[in-house]
Amino acid sequence: MLRVLLIEEDEALAARIGEMLSNSARAGPLDPRVDLTIAETLGAGLNHLRHVASDLLIVDLTLHDSHPADTFVRVRATEAELPIIVLTEPGDTHWPVQALTNGAQDYLVKTEFDGILLRRSIRYATDRWRLLSEVLHSRLRDEASGLLNRNGFFLFADRLVKAVSRSEGIWLLVARVEGLGPSPERAGLRDKDADRRLGALGRILRGAVREADVIARLSHDEFAVMLVDVARDGLELVTSRLDQQLKDHNRRQQRAQLPAITLALGTARLEPPSAYTLDQLLARASDALHAEAAEPVRRLGAPTGAPAQS
Repeated sequence: MLRVLLIEEDEALAARIGEMLSNSARAGPLDPRVDLTIAETLGAGLNHLRHVASDLLIVDLTLHDSHPADTFVRVRATEAELPIIVLTEPGDTHWPVQALTNGAQDYLVKTEFDGILLRRSIRYATDRWRLLSEVLHSRLRDEASGLLNRNGFFLFADRLVKAVSRSEGIWLLVARVEGLGPSPERAGLRDKDADRRLGALGRILRGAVREADVIARLSHDEFAVMLVDVARDGLELVTSRLDQQLKDHNRRQQRAQLPAITLALGTARLEPPSAYTLDQLLARASDALHAEAAEPVRRLGAPTGAPAQS
């Protein structure tokens, strides 16, 4: 059973698509059975993606609660590992081509497809995504932490920076893991203890932020977290949650006589109408992390009662 989410505010079109996919008599031998869920707004669709697993998304680019330039970016930021088919108006080639460039698998013109073409597009999108995922997983993921690597970070974060004009703003956190030691990977070796700490940190970071946020391991001991579409005062909530989760982890480590994880943190803020690029934003956060002589750097995960800054 293929779980398909359709984000479409046109009730007649949504009903027509539902009828096409429920008509099993028109399905070919390679077409999967479909369990269709319909969301009438992008907001409702993104909320569904955060809480319910889906196998494929069909989304109209021209929704009243999102600009066509932002719709695909917001979807991909919420669910990075999902094949997507976009629906477009007759005569519109710009936005669907843009979506394909950014990673959509296919597009359909609303007035120009039937059940056979729709099912063919679904089959093509899922097969293509399966092949691409095998390649992307190895190229964009960091094996030790389970997070995006540096290439993956720049791929996804750059799109969000370019769309900042239609959001509340972005916080970028650059964190250095303290006491991790030199990278054995440079010598072609793996440190199992360091890998376990990195894997634990990856899980902690994912648990402290939303699924729409971008998390990556930039280098041996540096990580980046991009908080997307968040107000200026939203930073403290995230850092407090991360600090508490690190402390909880470190208390368990202490009982087992294992090394703790502490982070030195640098941050930078991007708000519209700023014209900063991702490189510039990353440089500002990195400068804040490494400029301890000018301003103390905040540390997360220190034991209760220990100074939070040095």
